[in-house]
Amino acid sequence: MALTYAQYINKNLKKLANYINHLANFSKKYNKGIKNLCSKSKADNITKSENTIKYEKEIKESYDKAMDLYNDLKRIADKYKSRMNIDSDIQWFQSRFNSARLPIYEKVTLELKKIEQNAKSGVLNTTKSAYNRAIQQGAEVAIGNSYNLGFYNLAKTTFGPDTAGMLDMAHEKRNDLSYTKDAIKLTNWNDPRVASDKDYLRKKVMEQFSYYDFDEDNISGYFFKNYSEPSQRIANDLNFLKKIRESKKYILNNNVGISMGFPSYGPNIKSNLYFALGNVDIRNRYLDKNGNLHVKVYDTYDFNPKEENPLVVTGKKKMLEGELKPFFTIHDIIIPKEKLDELWKEN
Repeated sequence: MALTYAQYINKNLKKLANYINHLANFSKKYNKGIKNLCSKSKADNITKSENTIKYEKEIKESYDKAMDLYNDLKRIADKYKSRMNIDSDIQWFQSRFNSARLPIYEKVTLELKKIEQNAKSGVLNTTKSAYNRAIQQGAEVAIGNSYNLGFYNLAKTTFGPDTAGMLDMAHEKRNDLSYTKDAIKLTNWNDPRVASDKDYLRKKVMEQFSYYDFDEDNISGYFFKNYSEPSQRIANDLNFLKKIRESKKYILNNNVGISMGFPSYGPNIKSNLYFALGNVDIRNRYLDKNGNLHVKVYDTYDFNPKEENPLVVTGKKKMLEGELKPFFTIHDIIIPKEKLDELWKEN
């Protein structure tokens, strides 16, 4: 059944409006992705690729053409009320619409998903790779033998106090001794002050530092007391508390091993405990007579060889070159009974 003029106009107005919105939303999303990655890299040498320019041009041309058609049809719709020249107007529009339909609806719409896929996996990844290279190059200058107070303060501001503090501890020349003011320096895994952990610690440092071929007997450690700021930050971290909440039955069984990882949120997002600790073991759990939970959090500062984050990759390189020294950490954590009851009330 043939469409009336009103049906024809309304159908195509709706179709054009949906398509325009689709193009506008995609363009906004695409441009935001490109803009964010380029601006966050702070690398002047990153420029748009030929494909990026081509896609942006195609999106803009399609959007402009669709807007022209939409506005023309709106004008015809307004004239339709008075029936003035409607036949010739519709014929004129239909001729333009038919000639534009293939590139706008079939060609561009079908390719738009492919363009978006390319933008994500190709163009954006290329930009992201350039961003990663810029971060890695910057990190190579900032740590290792070139490390100084300015770089320490930059790390503290950008990634957080524990990321900066742990990096500082890995340097022979420290910039912030106050970070370890409430920590006990341990000689190695066999330090008598952690005698009950010696078998676990020896195995841990052997496994985690085997990639670097370090002698486990020469790897020192730090024991952070429960009132230290680093231990307090772990004790109040939402991801850590979530793990405590989810692990009630394991927490109460000290023979069961518990491990967790702090999320990274991506390479260009602040993640203090991810870069400081990464994955940790939670051991030596017990409830005291007042119902407070005591646990110890164990980690090694080793830069996971499998990690692709540019900062971790650079740290691994500097550790292999001997510009960063390895160590292990133990954080003593106390979770007060009131908070523990709140965490476990649903378990």
